Amino acid sequence: MNALRHINRIPLARMLRFAVLDLGAVRAYLGAVPLFGHRDLAKAAACVLCDEAMHSAILRQARGENPVSEPPLVS
Repeated sequence: MNALRHINRIPLARMLRFAVLDLGAVRAYLGAVPLFGHRDLAKAAACVLCDEAMHSAILRQARGENPVSEPPLVS
């Protein structure tokens, strides 16, 4: 509960700057998923990748930007 009270004091504009971090996490997981030798680990990392991509899209949209990053994440 105390953590939630602290978060409510952080200005929205400051929180929205973290969209860049989510995009970095998406790129990191996108590169890492194919490297896992164990199928279950790759599936778990792919799930995290999806969550990070959703976070990034929501934060970008909240900032008034295109929710889909440009250029595309796929290289």
